[in-house]
Amino acid sequence: MSAQDNLSQQLFHGTEADLSSGDIVKPNKGFSWASTVPEVAAQYGSKIYTVESLGDAKRVSGADKKFGIHASPTGFRVTGKQQ
Repeated sequence: MSAQDNLSQQLFHGTEADLSSGDIVKPNKGFSWASTVPEVAAQYGSKIYTVESLGDAKRVSGADKKFGIHASPTGFRVTGKQQ
């Protein structure tokens, strides 16, 4: 699987913030984080959002295989809320 194939997977972001479709998850301390595993995202907040890369998200070596972690220096765009 190429890096691009991996980024085409659904990404999730967990937070306590109230977000809407189109909002940007902004970087905190240099990066925004998302996971391909909703249960991993849920460890960071009770509200789980589906997000998409703004074009610069990269898999985090080592953390990607088990946790599906991706990092972005510019953020992720919210596409919906996980039910």
